Amino acid sequence: MTLQIVDLAVIGLYFALMTLVMVLVVDTAGTLYAGALVLSTFVPGLQLLHATLGLALFTALYTAAGGLRAVVYTDVLQTVVLLAGSTALALIVFGKFDFSWAEVLRRVPEEHLHLIRPLDDPGVPWLGLLTGIPVAGLYYWCLNQHIVQRVLGANGLESAARGALIAGALKLLPLFLMTLPGALAIPLLPQLEQPDQVWPTLVKSFVPAGLAGLILAGLLAALMSSCSATLNSSATLLAADFVRPALPGVSSRGLAWFGRAATLLIAAGAGWWAPMIRHFPGLWAYVQEIIAYALSPMLAVAVLGMVCPWFGANAALRTLASAHLCSAALLGAKLGGWVHLHYSVVGGVVFANTLLLAGAWMLATRAADRPSPGSPTLEVVRRDNLPGLPLDVRLGALAVLLGVLGLLVAFG
Repeated sequence: MTLQIVDLAVIGLYFALMTLVMVLVVDTAGTLYAGALVLSTFVPGLQLLHATLGLALFTALYTAAGGLRAVVYTDVLQTVVLLAGSTALALIVFGKFDFSWAEVLRRVPEEHLHLIRPLDDPGVPWLGLLTGIPVAGLYYWCLNQHIVQRVLGANGLESAARGALIAGALKLLPLFLMTLPGALAIPLLPQLEQPDQVWPTLVKSFVPAGLAGLILAGLLAALMSSCSATLNSSATLLAADFVRPALPGVSSRGLAWFGRAATLLIAAGAGWWAPMIRHFPGLWAYVQEIIAYALSPMLAVAVLGMVCPWFGANAALRTLASAHLCSAALLGAKLGGWVHLHYSVVGGVVFANTLLLAGAWMLATRAADRPSPGSPTLEVVRRDNLPGLPLDVRLGALAVLLGVLGLLVAFG
């Protein structure tokens, strides 16, 4: 039992450390890179590093001063502004096709209007859509620290469920407000080479000056809001999982000041790293590939921990370590040209490999590693300890699921 308790603590630190690294190089750096691209589109000559560091510093200052409450309130306001600006841009771009879907079909290559693409598609082949992309999505919505922090910040289970449901419904809108305008940009901006600059270039090229400023402000506000959320969650994680155990006597005020200092340091690190993303095929590919190699094992272990009562702590820790070693080997083989695997498929492969490793480690550790009946480990995942969700949440979840299926049928 002592070994199991030690391993549980190590697993917590393992997850926390991986989360902090991913927040820095994926969530925060990716957001800063997107914001810097927008600024460089409207301010020619602006260096990417200067833009990312400037955005990082400004966001870190108001995040450190306001905490989670400031992040949540600015999130809500900036979401409204971004949705309004994106809707205006989508309508303006659609107007370039006389608001005619037939004209869109005539001018836009057919392959760019389908979600389910051929197996050899360089963007997202159908196999990746069915395997790796769901793995990345499940990690982001179920394990990502700044998403989980918001859910835990709700005043009850019902509020948390309704908030998650609203977020899921809003996630259907980008297909019409961002993805389709991007596809319509193919005949409108034939000389544009950088896919990550499609959205700001559309704004600069086709939106009137006053409205363009409003849309630009909304986009930058939303990006900074996302960056603020990741900074706040990472500072909280660092203080709770590393500082408090190391310094048990530290006061709440001391933890708060440490969190503020950590926010500034993490922002500076992300701002420095963000320009490196330009060396990847694109922001989307960068995010998906990092998640596939680094975070798919964590998702697999978390899922097994919830559904498999005989998956013990020792097996979990060894599964994580061996799965990440296999991920590193797979990445090395891909960089060396020995393996040709699309980045959207990698997540599914790594996830399945982690499950196989978990099975092997469970056989190796056997009954000695399994939690005993009634142990705190099993109590955490007991479903009968949770109250049922309200009927409106269940019906809403079904409606969102049907919406997803409808979009796949309509644009398949």
